Amino acid sequence: LELLRRHTVRSVKLPIWTGLDEESPDHESRRAPERFLQELVKDRFLLTGVLWGPPSDIVRSHGAYQQPLIDLLAGDRGGWESDLAAEVAPTASLFRWWQIGPDGESVLERADSFAPAVSQVREALRTYITVPRLAAPALTSDDFGEARLPVEQVSLSIPTGVDPEELTERIQSLKTRGHELVSAYVAPL
Repeated sequence: LELLRRHTVRSVKLPIWTGLDEESPDHESRRAPERFLQELVKDRFLLTGVLWGPPSDIVRSHGAYQQPLIDLLAGDRGGWESDLAAEVAPTASLFRWWQIGPDGESVLERADSFAPAVSQVREALRTYITVPRLAAPALTSDDFGEARLPVEQVSLSIPTGVDPEELTERIQSLKTRGHELVSAYVAPL
């Protein structure tokens, strides 16, 4: 927390579903991360919960999950809604954004499943959050055509060596399609 306080960045992304075979934390072991999140919010950090991969319970019961996260979310809600509830309900008020998919990937690769996935996640989150704000990862190389993603924010992954003018054009292009909120993700060196 002290390290974050010393940096000028004021937002933090945290994976909610890691896609890894992790044990479900019991009530007591869940308290430490919740206190950490509360400290971040108290210090005015904006938090984004990232649905990074399938829920750990699914990975444990079915092994390495082959179905992409977007397809899972576009499918039967009964298969993942209780996992979402377990992660979101205790901390729903602490997160400002919910990102569907990890940075560095593009949701356009699964464009046919993305709109239904967003719709289902939004509906499931409404149980805990009055107006859920959703974000989606994209790449600077993505060709959006005339499409607009059905989310409030686009998290654009910036590769090393990108031309600043090209980046400016890409952000302007997203804004003309109705994406007023565009955040940048730069991969660590």
